[in-house]
Amino acid sequence: MVKVAKSGPNAGWRILADALTGTPESFTNSNGTFRGTGHFSGGPTGYLPPAWARELTQDADAGLVRFVIYSYATPIAWLTEQPNGDQQWVFPDVTYSVTTSAHQSKLGTVLHQVVGDTVHTTLRESE
Repeated sequence: MVKVAKSGPNAGWRILADALTGTPESFTNSNGTFRGTGHFSGGPTGYLPPAWARELTQDADAGLVRFVIYSYATPIAWLTEQPNGDQQWVFPDVTYSVTTSAHQSKLGTVLHQVVGDTVHTTLRESE
């Protein structure tokens, strides 16, 4: 598991970018409030708005979710993989607490570096 820190050798977005490049590696910060895992059990979705929670749960039920990034108990991004192998990061455009917003800011920088502009930020049903 990759440790992401605020300071020291494991600080900065590059450590996180390395963890998310290619096949994502599980990561966590020092207190576990910002973490990524290859497992989503379809359980609680924290403060994720209901429409986004439905989209995440539907993707998970279909076996499409490959990786989930949490801030506290809320999924703030997830990686899906379609049956044809196409992958897409889903990064809901939702505002939360100051701390979660900081996690989202760091993650947004990383996702832009790792995958460019191919991040899905709007609900499929609204497209």
